[in-house]
Amino acid sequence: MRNQPGWAILGTQSQRARQRRPVDRRTGLFPLNRESAKEAGRYWRESSRQGWRLTTTDALLAATAVAEEAILITADARNFPIEDLQVLEHL
Repeated sequence: MRNQPGWAILGTQSQRARQRRPVDRRTGLFPLNRESAKEAGRYWRESSRQGWRLTTTDALLAATAVAEEAILITADARNFPIEDLQVLEHL
């Protein structure tokens, strides 16, 4: 399901339940894994070094979206200045 328009990060699920379970035809649910959690920590530290603070939740969402090659849908794309992250601002 990667790279299909409309798949987005909605939340996390346990490592055991790694299969994506579509909520509807346009959205999906992706797991949080150890690699994404480590990447989220890097995003969080880098934001602090640059003088702004990415929240833990936003860092986890961003890292999972990058790992899954998914589009992150948000009301404020400015909160996610991450190079490899695809963001769609939805008001």
